[in-house]
Amino acid sequence: GSPWGLALSKEGDFYMTDGHNERLSKLDLEGRVLATFGRAGSAAGEFRYAHHIALGTGGELYVSEIHNWRVSKFLLK
Repeated sequence: GSPWGLALSKEGDFYMTDGHNERLSKLDLEGRVLATFGRAGSAAGEFRYAHHIALGTGGELYVSEIHNWRVSKFLLK
């Protein structure tokens, strides 16, 4: 992938924006991929160059995109 942004959760997992592959990845501290989410597009859950990522204090995940000109909010489970 192409990591453009990283965020570390309280649980010790990394969340990474992969701008070239239009997805988010969840990784462990060793860098192993635990899950991926998203695909190219402009609908909910789709990305166009996901760039920055941030975690909120209530389990929220915020992702900004270059080409969709938006910030998306997701709730972590």
